[in-house]
Amino acid sequence: MKKIINILSLFAVTSLLFISCTDKWDDHYEVKTLGDGSLWQSLTANRDLSNFVSVLEACGMKQTLESSQVFTVFAPVNASLNKEQAEGLIESYGIQKNNGVPEKENSVIKEFIKNHIALYNHSVSSLTQDSINMMNGKAIGLNCNTFADAPIAYSISCSNGIMYVISEVVDYTPNVFEYLVRDTDFSNIADFVYSFNFERFDPAQSVAGEIVDGKTVYLDSVTVLENELLEMFGKIDNEDSTYWMSVPTNKVWDRLVNEYTSYYNFDNTIAYRDSLVYTLPRIAAMMGTVFSRTNNPDKSIRDSVLSTNAVPYEMRYRTWGSYDKKYCQYDKPFDAGGVFDGAQQIVCSNGMVLKDSIWHYDKYNTFMREIVMEGEDKATLDSVDSKSTRELTYVSVATDNPYYNNVSGHGYSQVQPSGSSAPKAVFNIADVMSNVDYDVYVVAVPAVAGDTLVSVTQRVPTMFRATLYYNNQQGKQENYKTTSNFTTDPTKVDSVFIGTYSFPTASVGLSKPQVKMLIESRVSNSQEKNGTYTKTLRLDCIVFKPHRKTSSN
Repeated sequence: MKKIINILSLFAVTSLLFISCTDKWDDHYEVKTLGDGSLWQSLTANRDLSNFVSVLEACGMKQTLESSQVFTVFAPVNASLNKEQAEGLIESYGIQKNNGVPEKENSVIKEFIKNHIALYNHSVSSLTQDSINMMNGKAIGLNCNTFADAPIAYSISCSNGIMYVISEVVDYTPNVFEYLVRDTDFSNIADFVYSFNFERFDPAQSVAGEIVDGKTVYLDSVTVLENELLEMFGKIDNEDSTYWMSVPTNKVWDRLVNEYTSYYNFDNTIAYRDSLVYTLPRIAAMMGTVFSRTNNPDKSIRDSVLSTNAVPYEMRYRTWGSYDKKYCQYDKPFDAGGVFDGAQQIVCSNGMVLKDSIWHYDKYNTFMREIVMEGEDKATLDSVDSKSTRELTYVSVATDNPYYNNVSGHGYSQVQPSGSSAPKAVFNIADVMSNVDYDVYVVAVPAVAGDTLVSVTQRVPTMFRATLYYNNQQGKQENYKTTSNFTTDPTKVDSVFIGTYSFPTASVGLSKPQVKMLIESRVSNSQEKNGTYTKTLRLDCIVFKPHRKTSSN
């Protein structure tokens, strides 16, 4: 019985909505038919649309609206677009055209004219409750008596489409990408983001001609605007997707860039050094600030939000050797101190800008990440001393081994002597930032991780020392003082703390790592012979963990 009542209630509400819309349709809406007249003829015949027509004509739309192509035009009356406003639009169009702004990027064309014209025929009825895609790509609501919030006075059916006469100009709503350049408080980040714009040739939209020397000659070449940076953060210019973006005001942006620049001081020999020093701190300031609403539905976004730069849960272990590394993912974003706390919400056509003059993003949870160089990754090895050391062997930990989930990446490498000499090997440390304090660890694996049946005599510790090498500002290799000896615990996966180090130059993104670690055995022949130590080091990984500074540091 309750289910029947709910259905009847829903029917009653729907009926009221239908009656309401139908009443408005009958009372306020009129359909006129002019037969074979074009849209342009209908527009120019109506004196109350003269200001709109003057803008269309000055911007070269007459021929388009006289053509056989079908359009839907929403024409604002003179009361909503006066003569001075129309002349201002015409003047702006001319200035942009004379300054070489492409027609499709001219704001009068894109934000005014194409905001009132759609391709194809879009008729409405008393049941219409929809949105249509305008020529500028915007999706604008259309129902039985309004277009966006503009009341529809009447429509005229034409030979090449439909004209709706509306009582208000429909404002252009920018998308997230477009909004960046509209707010003067965002000028610094906007200049950076927009510097990555480029025009890409689109053969699908271009008109092909003859083939000359095996290549197509295009009669009309069409290009589309692209932005390389958005490939990294998300297509915030896409009208078909929904994004939120936290955007720092100029004051916050400048503070972040000034701080982060010290982390990307490359040595003077690096190609494109100046470009890297400029670009990477700004990318760091944007890291983890864009959110796809597809991946963050309403039911979960208040509990936790996942940015477009976050590594999905199932990929974390492979990437970081742990599921706990939640870089660019934030818990309770709307709570006090959360990443969205205190930000002004600005609605855009494809989502929302979160204007932020406070900034709760933590660099240790965005770009300043733990570096884990896996021992079983062959790229980690730089070289071995051929006189004292065998080529490294790589061991996978069996799934039924009790250490399986304790060994990062489920594998390790073995640094073993080739004779009686002490073995030594050099390992690469990639993507090190400059002027960052790193807590450095060498993680050693017990012998039983490779074989649970290994003899007791092999379950002994090893002893080693480490030396860190880096490039100075002139690109010459230097090293920190060699460490004292360290002894491993053979009963566990042992994270041996080497020390806290900071490097004067960065190697982030370089194809050849500049920071290297020499690990050499300090076990004597007699120690190995009497069974108290082994010269073999089973290397799980080398970890560089950014040292989180507090007020007491």
